[in-house]
Amino acid sequence: MGRLIFFANPAKAWSLLSPSRCINSNVKAVISSAIPRSSIVSFSSSTSPSFARSNNAIERIRRQQRIKENDDECLKALPEAKFMIYAGGRPLLYKLDDRNRPPKLTTFSQLQDLLPENNSIANSSVFLRLLDEGDDVPLFAMSVPKQDEQLLEKIESVLNARFYDIRPALFMVPPEWSGLMTGASSLLRWHKNAKHCWTCKSPLTRNASGCVLKCSSDSCSNTFHPPTSPVGISLIEDVDKTRALLIRQAMYPPGMYSCVAGFVDPGESLEECVAREAAEEAGVEVVPDSLRLLGSHHWPVPAGSLMMGCVVATETENPSPCDHEIEAVRWFTPTELKNALEIVDKNPKLRWAKDKDPDILFVPPRGAIANTLIRSWLNERRL
Repeated sequence: MGRLIFFANPAKAWSLLSPSRCINSNVKAVISSAIPRSSIVSFSSSTSPSFARSNNAIERIRRQQRIKENDDECLKALPEAKFMIYAGGRPLLYKLDDRNRPPKLTTFSQLQDLLPENNSIANSSVFLRLLDEGDDVPLFAMSVPKQDEQLLEKIESVLNARFYDIRPALFMVPPEWSGLMTGASSLLRWHKNAKHCWTCKSPLTRNASGCVLKCSSDSCSNTFHPPTSPVGISLIEDVDKTRALLIRQAMYPPGMYSCVAGFVDPGESLEECVAREAAEEAGVEVVPDSLRLLGSHHWPVPAGSLMMGCVVATETENPSPCDHEIEAVRWFTPTELKNALEIVDKNPKLRWAKDKDPDILFVPPRGAIANTLIRSWLNERRL
């Protein structure tokens, strides 16, 4: 049975959601049955239908799951969705005079007007989550060709926004948006790079939400999900809890120190990863059972990592840096760490500044989990 879907621009809606432009044959069938031409109805902004708000957090999460897993539910969500736009991995944000605001979001109808006729929104966007904005608005992300400079200029001009490099962009938005922005970046990159089955090399097809890729070969039918690499990152304190140990890599800008971090090896626990990285990078032995997990967040590079932030203790008094990876290791007093935080709070983009004084010590800005660990450690000391 066909379903009734509302669009602001019926003719273009059919073009953008055309079955012939969808990757997955299942999605083609869903669109054909869900959106017959005769069922596309125009509406004014005052009569736009809206999704009913979920009664509670559990229902919201379950609806998110339905959108992710059910092609029909996902296609129904598109017309009421908001979109984050990326170009070459760069998110679209408000201009510099509008800092600490969410990414610049667009509506489905705005995308219809901005994009060429041959661009399928259904086929090139990925679902992220429902926004808790009163009506549980679906949030999608979409990438536009970075080579099309005319299109990028049009988007920036019409929306009064700008595409920014993902690293500094993370520190220009509120903390609650950084994970969504990095997750979207990783998911879109996965779609760009994952084209063929790892087993039989047949082409991969996607579901409507973009959260699953499947092998197109009937004899294989492998299913692939977005990969995430676990990382252990730790602030190392002495057993008296009066000093914190930070490291400096050669790739860091002059004056910047951060926490010990590294990827979890296959078969390792988080505790084992943290102990190994502390020994490798800083030359210290951690106290068994001293690890405290303070939190975690997603990081978009190199290909999407789950950063698990910890505090761990050591009895080692004289740390030693790894000679091929770490440039320096040093103890910081609470006062020194507080000064380093205040410096980066005043200038969050200090790490990208030119001609920095190497004697001015600072740490990663807000938005980086190292900053959260340092700030939490200082808060425990009421600093």
